[in-house]
Amino acid sequence: MDRLRVNQLRMQVKAIAFDLWNTIAFSKKERFLEKARDHFGLSEKEFNKGRYWTFAEEHWMKGRKSEKEFFKELCEYLGLTNGDAVKEFILLWEENLDSFKFFPESENVLSILSRKYPLALISNTEESSGERARKRFHLERFFKEVVYSYEVGLVKPDKRVFDITAKRIGFKPSEMCMIGDDTKNDIKGAKSVGMKAIWINRENSGTCVEADYTLKNLIELKEIFL
Repeated sequence: MDRLRVNQLRMQVKAIAFDLWNTIAFSKKERFLEKARDHFGLSEKEFNKGRYWTFAEEHWMKGRKSEKEFFKELCEYLGLTNGDAVKEFILLWEENLDSFKFFPESENVLSILSRKYPLALISNTEESSGERARKRFHLERFFKEVVYSYEVGLVKPDKRVFDITAKRIGFKPSEMCMIGDDTKNDIKGAKSVGMKAIWINRENSGTCVEADYTLKNLIELKEIFL
């Protein structure tokens, strides 16, 4: 890394924000979708007609629908008229919630960085996942502020999410750096309000010209911020 650039970034950044899913933690959500298709006998094409994630982002992740309401409407979208379909969907979802794990380096990196910087968490998530993560990972150990989309009614890359986070943690957006895996939601969203942004590209999947740095994992953050 260019030491001059690293030093400049380090001097500018007074607080750090992290994305949750696929940045510091992962779940087997793709496995959930696969199990749901198999359970209800739907092809991938049939299942996708329900616009699962689009629907979730518009309603569930913004806190506009409860878990039961969300799955009820999803079943209607998919034409699942079995009276137990909603209950079965929720049971499958509960199994997915049990799959949440930190990446191997997450706890160590967060613990070290939180001693030097105020940390915030910004996540597009619905209540069941967000609260399970809060309890399982004891997020309050690391994060001064946790901003969940279902609580504020907004999802990244909406500029307002980043502005809310900056205001809550007590710094200007220009004094913060966003760490995330999603080039649109995390990187472009953060840059739109003047934050620095570091892309975590674990799968080595292409490039992101908007990112200030691209890293393979969280361990490399130590070289920048410590």
